[in-house]
Amino acid sequence: MLQLKRNPGVPLGKGAKVFLIKVKRLTVLSCEYSGTSMNAPASFEPFLLADGEKKISFEKDTQVPNAAIFTLNREDHTVGNMITCQLLKDPRVLFAGYKAPHPLEHKIVIRVQTSPPATPLEVFVSALKDLISEISNIEEQFKMATK
Repeated sequence: MLQLKRNPGVPLGKGAKVFLIKVKRLTVLSCEYSGTSMNAPASFEPFLLADGEKKISFEKDTQVPNAAIFTLNREDHTVGNMITCQLLKDPRVLFAGYKAPHPLEHKIVIRVQTSPPATPLEVFVSALKDLISEISNIEEQFKMATK
C-alpha cells in the first residue's frame, strides 16, 4: 500500500513541495525545491567593492618589454571591451587584450604593450580620458534627441 500526502509538520519554503511516502514500515521523506536561489551569490556582489579592496591595480609585465597588466575589480566584459577597443585606437599601442578569469570572479584583466617612448600607464590613462569624453558626448546627444 502506497500512501502519498503532504507532511504538515515540515515547514515549506517558497516553492517547496514536501511529501511523506509510507510503504509498509519504511518511511521516506522527499523534498523538492523549485524557484529558490539557495546558493545564489548576493545581488550586490558583482559591483560593490569589499572593505579595503581597490578598484584597479597595476603591475608591470616581467615577461614582455614595455607591457603592463591592469586588474579591474567588480567589472565585466562591457568595461573590458570598451577599454580594450579604445586602447587599440592609439597608434602607440602594440597589443591590448582583456580576459575575465572566471565567470564567478567579478574582475577583468587587461594587458597592454606599447612602443618604447610611451608607457602602458600613460596610454591606459589616455584611453580612459578619451572614453569618458566619448561617453559624455553620447550622453549629451541623447539628451538633445529626447527633449
